[in-house]
Amino acid sequence: MRQAATMNNASARSSRSERPHLMPVGQPFDGFVEHTTRVSPTCLVTFERNRYSVPASFANRPISLRVDAARLVFVAEGH
Repeated sequence: MRQAATMNNASARSSRSERPHLMPVGQPFDGFVEHTTRVSPTCLVTFERNRYSVPASFANRPISLRVDAARLVFVAEGH
């Protein structure tokens, strides 16, 4: 138990001495993979064997599909 307390104190001292030298945190990283595809006449976009419906105004138009770990984002010119 005594050894853990000593290590925690050393860690706290180290943290305090390093803090002035740390860089500020920047903007969140918006990591995604972008694919260009075309919306079908029936307003569907196919990605990895799945079909996703999009607004009718996108029909027969090229769009960008941005894919990250949690979501798909459809981006059309002017929208």
